[in-house]
Amino acid sequence: MSHISNIKKLLSSRQSPTALYTAAFFFSGGHGGIFTLAFPFVVTLLGGSDKDVGLCFGIGTITYLVSCLTVANHLDRFNPKRILQFSSAFIALTLVALFICTRIFLNGNLPIDPILLVIIVQILSCTALALFWPPMMGWISTGHEGGSLSKRMGIFNISWSLALVITTLLGGYILKTDTTLTVLASAIFLAIAFVFISVAPASQGSDKPGNTDAQPKSPQTIDPLNPAFCSMSRLGLIIGCLALGLFRTQLALFFTENLGFSKPQFGLLTAMLCFASFAGFYITARTKKWHHKLSPFIASQLVIAAAMLMILFCTSLFWLYIAAAFIGIGQSFVYASHQFYCVSGKVKRSGSMAVHEILIAIGYGGGSIAGGYLAEYLSRDWPYWFGFAAVMIALALQAAIFAYHKNVKI
Repeated sequence: MSHISNIKKLLSSRQSPTALYTAAFFFSGGHGGIFTLAFPFVVTLLGGSDKDVGLCFGIGTITYLVSCLTVANHLDRFNPKRILQFSSAFIALTLVALFICTRIFLNGNLPIDPILLVIIVQILSCTALALFWPPMMGWISTGHEGGSLSKRMGIFNISWSLALVITTLLGGYILKTDTTLTVLASAIFLAIAFVFISVAPASQGSDKPGNTDAQPKSPQTIDPLNPAFCSMSRLGLIIGCLALGLFRTQLALFFTENLGFSKPQFGLLTAMLCFASFAGFYITARTKKWHHKLSPFIASQLVIAAAMLMILFCTSLFWLYIAAAFIGIGQSFVYASHQFYCVSGKVKRSGSMAVHEILIAIGYGGGSIAGGYLAEYLSRDWPYWFGFAAVMIALALQAAIFAYHKNVKI
């Protein structure tokens, strides 16, 4: 009993965010890991095409974008714990409904179009998704600046990215057994996240308007180039998520149907990407030398461009693993960069994190929808030419932003 009481004390301590980190682990593992890995195969199991995969995924991300835009200015008014409880429970229920309807479809008794069903599930779940990640990140980051902020968000990133490593491996083997079971497994993970959110200490309202305790302790230490890096990292985040959207939707079909590899191998490929992301988040959490430095920021996007070319020209499994690692390490760095720069010096963190999620949705939506149509109407090579071109354009725009800010501010 003493071990159980010690665990309960650790999770419920008002000074410890352990329960929130654990909730992020299970939520990410269920929704971002198992379900996202299985999503293209669930759509094709229901009779969908390449275009349907991209469209269904894209509609979900557009819904998420609109939902984030709608709630961005209102999240700081509410108790984040209650919002997180509602979101995790609601999404778990939508996935249970999808699992039941998919099994009914396989028995030939589903009364509605199955692709329409997936779209409805995506709209419902992605609407509620906007009520999870922004409040979670706002809650965790409030009252922290500089190295403390970087460390706290770094541990959070390590938690959810480690979940992706584990659950994509698990999801690949579940896919081999039964595609529909991946949907049920995702719902179970989200239910566990709900439990950990429920045992987390109630928010003390530090992220609410007018609370002076939430004021940054040393706002004068904010780097004068922070506005430049904030703007550049917005573009970088979009590009990183665009590449990730292409990987998680179109590459699944290209990998299995064109190149002839198996679904478990795609699970391993995705796990490689997730492990690289985990490594990137670990590095950004443990170091501060990358703050406001241009060279690592640019390099993180160049490796994404290199990954696009590898997918196009290097179709052996080894080089695809390298491409996946490049996307993972590049995307994790631009993700952590924007996460850090966009809240530095800010009081209302949940609203800023909603902007972060909006940019993620723009990248995912653009990658999945454009990739789907390019693959459907041109060829399955075109999405990666599109990804490469997008990185190059973003780098040119970032160079202009940096030059402008440096000339004006310095």
